Amino acid sequence: MIILNLDNKSKIPLYIQIYTEIKNLIQTKILKANEKIPSKKDFIDYYNISQNTIQNALYLLLEEGYILSLIHIWRCRRI
Repeated sequence: MIILNLDNKSKIPLYIQIYTEIKNLIQTKILKANEKIPSKKDFIDYYNISQNTIQNALYLLLEEGYILSLIHIWRCRRI
């Protein structure tokens, strides 16, 4: 798990804190290109945050080109 310094008492929203922390890890090359980051569920469970919080942070990172989102490949199952 990525260790982030989050402050629940801060006036800065949690999603901005997460976005900033991950962005800094990428910019300082602690997180390397093509390295997988934890899933949304992992973030939710580890940091006890809402799905909206992590989605907003990841969306900002995606929009700014810091992360890529790979589409799940669904396969039909024979019945």
